[in-house]
Amino acid sequence: MAATRLTRSQVGRGIRHVRDVVAAENLTPIRWTRRDGFMFSDDPADWIEYDKR
Repeated sequence: MAATRLTRSQVGRGIRHVRDVVAAENLTPIRWTRRDGFMFSDDPADWIEYDKR
């Protein structure tokens, strides 16, 4: 937030945009957990399918 001078709300909306729109357009299997935040899917089948695309 300090580097971009955005509010917490603006940063949150931007992250949600990445998760919902950008990842969906690129078919990137992203998951989110409270502990780890955003991560690539743990399922090897997702990795294989993503690499094929």
